[in-house]
Amino acid sequence: MKSLGWITFHQRREKNKKSVQNSVPHFGYKIECSKGSVRVINQIIQRINNKIVLKGLEIILPNGQQCEGAWLPDEIKQMLIDEHNRSEKEKTGLALVKYFGGPGTWWFSEYDPETDLFFGKAEIQVKEYGYTQQRELRETRISRFLWIERDFWFEPRPLEVC
Repeated sequence: MKSLGWITFHQRREKNKKSVQNSVPHFGYKIECSKGSVRVINQIIQRINNKIVLKGLEIILPNGQQCEGAWLPDEIKQMLIDEHNRSEKEKTGLALVKYFGGPGTWWFSEYDPETDLFFGKAEIQVKEYGYTQQRELRETRISRFLWIERDFWFEPRPLEVC
């Protein structure tokens, strides 16, 4: 099996941060993503996941992989991007998505669309914080019809407890 390109925290290159938009538009209103809004974030993600799960087998591609909209919905992707753009003091440290399959489990709290990197925690042999590329994780095939998948029943929680 190929390496999943996990980059440890110390290998990340620092770059200039852009201005931050701390709210996520969803269902016609904005939600502040802050440390005090875990319950609200959880409700939003549950609504997104319920909508996807109701589609049943429609979300599975002919090769057995989850379709892109189910694997990383736009609303959750935007929440991950917003978290990435926050200053270090404003970051919530919440894992918003969980992926699993074959070699391990991944929990992510941030996504940088410029570099295509997720930040979070992975448990492949041991748990560690770091970065991994979205494209590489998405394209990792475990067996003929088995891929790394998103856990639709995962509830957001701090990375420390994942």
